[in-house]
Amino acid sequence: MRPIADLVDDYVAAWNELIAERRHAALRRLYASDSRVVTANSDSRGIDEVVKHVDDVVAAFIGPDKHRFREAGTASHHDCVLLRWEMVTHPFQRELHLGRGNELADWGINTLVLDTDGRIATDLQFVAPPQSRS
Repeated sequence: MRPIADLVDDYVAAWNELIAERRHAALRRLYASDSRVVTANSDSRGIDEVVKHVDDVVAAFIGPDKHRFREAGTASHHDCVLLRWEMVTHPFQRELHLGRGNELADWGINTLVLDTDGRIATDLQFVAPPQSRS
């Protein structure tokens, strides 16, 4: 199995990837074919639904005029990875003179359960409650 740090780096990069073809290829390398992404509002089952879910997140939140995800801490044991993430305003916004860049917009914690090949079988996503988003 590859190092957890590499998995986390690839995971964050895939969720930040703006080019759909590259994002889809990265997601298909990271997630098992029968994988599942579960959020408070959705339950995406199978790699095609997972890819669609990530596409929707990228369209809504990611980009040079929007946000980027970054890793904010991990812990792991056995076949599980606990990943704290942050969504920050994209540094490019500062270059556009919008006065923002790397400001915390949201955060959460994901539990990634890996299959025997080291691919993500289940991705349980928890977004921080509104009162803790500062």
